Amino acid sequence: MKTLRIALIALCAAALVSACKKEKKPDPGSASGVGSATGATKPGTAASQPAMKKHRRGRRGRWMKRRMEALKAAAKLTDEQMTKVAEVMKAERHAKRAARKANPGPENKEKRKEARAAARKASEEALKKFLKPEQVAAYTKLRDEWRAKRKARREARRKRMKEQFDAFTKEAKLKPKQVEQLAALMKEARKAHRSSWRKMKGMDREARKAKRKEMRDAMDAKVKKVLDDKQFTAYQAWHEKMRQDRRKRWRERRGAGGGTGSGSGGDSDGAGAAAGPDDDSDNE
Repeated sequence: MKTLRIALIALCAAALVSACKKEKKPDPGSASGVGSATGATKPGTAASQPAMKKHRRGRRGRWMKRRMEALKAAAKLTDEQMTKVAEVMKAERHAKRAARKANPGPENKEKRKEARAAARKASEEALKKFLKPEQVAAYTKLRDEWRAKRKARREARRKRMKEQFDAFTKEAKLKPKQVEQLAALMKEARKAHRSSWRKMKGMDREARKAKRKEMRDAMDAKVKKVLDDKQFTAYQAWHEKMRQDRRKRWRERRGAGGGTGSGSGGDSDGAGAAAGPDDDSDNE
């Protein structure tokens, strides 16, 4: 199994290096680029095999369990095959994560897209080594269905966020300059909110709530400089409603067994993450 894991990571790494290769070779001492001297993608090194939990807990753990059970039934996999498939999927997730870190920002969106495609292709090639053709076909079919559902949810969220933001700015009678400034602040807040999830990993509930309140207060201080008192009061009421609506949707989705494994959770009260005119996230 250890040999298979090393081979899978090496395969994903090779595909990512090809997809993300830059014209100028990265400096050996830098951390830029997939396959740099950090050793993150060099097969056989300790860094090439990041520490991973054997069992996920919480909402994402339940989502992953349902997903793997659906895959096992659709492709008619044995327990041994399931173990190997799980290793392939882990390698793909880590390869995509490495690509996101190596190519941040909107200007590198195409590079990230190419890297994700390369990681998926590498996974398919790895699966062909121990699955039957019909099992690989069942895997790719189910994977594409999951991707389509995520894309549909993402597009629906972007549309909903834009409609909510436009309705608020019209009702609160914001000037064009104020709309532009508020949009920029909320985009900044969403990015901070997304990055905070990993930073707060391991914190207890009360510590997370305190940290999110700190983020909200910082956001409010910035918004106050853009809006007048009446507009700011309207903003606070609108933002709180968006938070409650988001929690309601999350509870409904969780009750229906449709958790996505990412995004805001039940105790989430992120600063500015509830709404805004756009969402440039391209994570899978």
